Amino acid sequence: MKIELKNLKVNLQFSEETTLFKADVFVNGVKVGYADNDGHGGCTNIRPYEGKMPLLMSAYEYARTLPNIIIGLTDSGFTFPSSLDWLVDDIVTKHCIEKTNKATANRLKKHTETCIAWGVPNSGKYTTVGYKQKLSQVVKTHLLLVQDLLDRTRKGLKDGEEILNTNLAELGLK
Repeated sequence: MKIELKNLKVNLQFSEETTLFKADVFVNGVKVGYADNDGHGGCTNIRPYEGKMPLLMSAYEYARTLPNIIIGLTDSGFTFPSSLDWLVDDIVTKHCIEKTNKATANRLKKHTETCIAWGVPNSGKYTTVGYKQKLSQVVKTHLLLVQDLLDRTRKGLKDGEEILNTNLAELGLK
């Protein structure tokens, strides 16, 4: 059974203990209901659209047949039965992570046009040092200074950190 959310609207700014969202619930391509969470720590609500209760109930039944959910890094983590509410919340969480990762990647790409960026890859956190102008312009007249800055940055990297720029070779930097 394929369970999807469409027309998903998330507001992380006003989310408190849970994620504030609204979405249409689709089961096997059919719009069957509406899901939302007010973001104040309560449960996710899923309501059927008119005439769609049987299909929504089959989604609830299907979700209960899935393996238990284990929260924690070991087998001794907290375990609870799978549910449609959990599946919907999981879809929302994955959407938020994907959106955040995409925004971070775009921000990093923009920063590396003018800066040298370093940090732990895929952590979402990085540090920059650079110029107001694009590096492509700066290296035309100050290649040795930029190379020196890059070398000093590499020497100061901590465990797990890397230079995150992908444009250094095309700029003539080593």
